[in-house]
Amino acid sequence: GCPGIIVGHYARSIKLMKSLVRQVADGHGGDQQISINREFMDSLSTVMYLLADPGDGSRFDSYVMDSLVAEREFLKDVRTQIAGREDVVLPIEERINRSIHETLSAAGVKEEDIPSRKINGWPNAQTRLELLGPTAYAAYRTGSGAVHGSFNDIYKHHLEQVDGGFEIELRQQPFRPQPLLSMALLSLITLDDYSKKFLGMPLPEAIASRRTELLRTLYRVDELHEKWLNDRRSEQP
Repeated sequence: GCPGIIVGHYARSIKLMKSLVRQVADGHGGDQQISINREFMDSLSTVMYLLADPGDGSRFDSYVMDSLVAEREFLKDVRTQIAGREDVVLPIEERINRSIHETLSAAGVKEEDIPSRKINGWPNAQTRLELLGPTAYAAYRTGSGAVHGSFNDIYKHHLEQVDGGFEIELRQQPFRPQPLLSMALLSLITLDDYSKKFLGMPLPEAIASRRTELLRTLYRVDELHEKWLNDRRSEQP
């Protein structure tokens, strides 16, 4: 189960990266860049935390239980609705019950065994994001505005300020390279720990050398982009 959870997060991360690349390739605009990057950071921070499990599986257990709290509460809500109808169960409620119990079965957990979040011990986002670097949580919080539609996001991306107020802004936002660069960088930092924990050895030399070369390329692209931004700023009147 433990390696499966890690691999599942890698699969999720790959799909998120592909989604962002597709949006670049087909000209959909950059409106979802920050939101997708935030989801990616969530998965990678979870992977980093789980890879440091002390060996007893306690972090994986805590992860699974935290994930199931919402399912348990959903079941309670469904049962309340059914009781209010004198135990008449709607087809959609049958499907919800079946789906949630399939998830519990896959996790090997009984509903009554799920603890409250308060005592479960799964760390908050800030604790996990700090594993990705000193500025990761700030970037994650910025992504929160894009996910939840904060004033900052609405003002910068979906409104245009005009005399006397605002007008709706429906043009697509331009792409920026930072989200893709950071996704590529973060995806590389967990590989050594994964290899040591689940394969019992450091990364094979062929893979390690390719990772090193890709890191050099990522840093070089970032440097060139920063230089371009600075040069453009200096040319402005």
